[in-house]
Amino acid sequence: MLLPALAKAKDKALRTQCLSNLKQSFIGLHMYGGDFNDRQPPGGNGNWAWDLPWESGRYFISGTTQHKIMYCPGTKFSDADNRDLWNYVPPNWRVAGYALTLPGTASVIDTNTNDKLSVVKSIEIAPFVYVTPTLIERVLVADATLTDYGQNNPALKNSPTYRWNSTQGGFARPHTSPHLGPGGRPIGGTLLMMDGHVEWRKFSDAKFTCRTQGGSPGFWW
Repeated sequence: MLLPALAKAKDKALRTQCLSNLKQSFIGLHMYGGDFNDRQPPGGNGNWAWDLPWESGRYFISGTTQHKIMYCPGTKFSDADNRDLWNYVPPNWRVAGYALTLPGTASVIDTNTNDKLSVVKSIEIAPFVYVTPTLIERVLVADATLTDYGQNNPALKNSPTYRWNSTQGGFARPHTSPHLGPGGRPIGGTLLMMDGHVEWRKFSDAKFTCRTQGGSPGFWW
């Protein structure tokens, strides 16, 4: 009885730290928007949804000296690993620990990117049928819940062939999704929304779907 209780308490602590990280990152993004007519820092460098142009990276940590806020503790990477990722390809790009929705972020489906903090793009949900999410509903930054290369079909989210805990990129260690449950499947992810609040989305939620395309790993929120 003790071991499940300890595991649950540990997971709760990780989720609390993740929530705090995302709240802090919003401060930097909000400051950038205040200086640049509500716009978001540019994305565009790199190949995956967490690749961040070098100069854009500093706006995520405005108000803090810690790059650590850009990495969910649920991945089990060390501080040294995360520091190496933050300084990955100077002066071109950094590898953050969260999926991003900056304009031009690599592999992210365009309807999921955000150009401004207070303007949400309309989304086509059927031919010539559009909806516009509210700021409360729109994701700005998300836990990097990822599957292996090309595994981006929402219909196969529960497939045993989809791998969530070992995706090898250019870094020495394979990447793993945070907040994994029994069997190596995610239990959910933490999301920073455009209005600044942070919420938890369960893996079983129908909204929890792949937001990237192409041959890169799939990023889900």
